[in-house]
Amino acid sequence: MDNNYSGMDYEQMNATLANPEFANWYYSKMSEDNDGETVDIDHFVKMIQEYSQTQLK
Repeated sequence: MDNNYSGMDYEQMNATLANPEFANWYYSKMSEDNDGETVDIDHFVKMIQEYSQTQLK
């Protein structure tokens, strides 16, 4: 990512983070994808965006 978060919808991001379904999805996704890597902010934001996009379909 280019670390440019100026166009982000922070209200939507907060709503996603507060969603218990997101917490379950994120936990299972991290269990599958993370091989002990440190998760940086770019990766975390990408995961939130991925979840939001799958929920919009």
